Amino acid sequence: MSSRTVRGRDVARDVHGGMDDNSLMEKYNLTPKQLERVLRQLVDADLIDLVQVYKCTTLSDSMVAEAFGDGHRFKEQVG
Repeated sequence: MSSRTVRGRDVARDVHGGMDDNSLMEKYNLTPKQLERVLRQLVDADLIDLVQVYKCTTLSDSMVAEAFGDGHRFKEQVG
């Protein structure tokens, strides 16, 4: 499997602009698992926050919390 580069700042800009996860996957040719990894890296780099992840994703709250760990912190930010 070959590796390709997705510019994090471009993805972050699209997330800030309100692009949903399906549109992000299509635009950047990502699988759901790859998108999850990209979003996690953007959160870790403070380019987006968990509220933005929650708004752009069609995943359930529990799936987002599980993917990003510390579900309690996630619930505090979105709740």
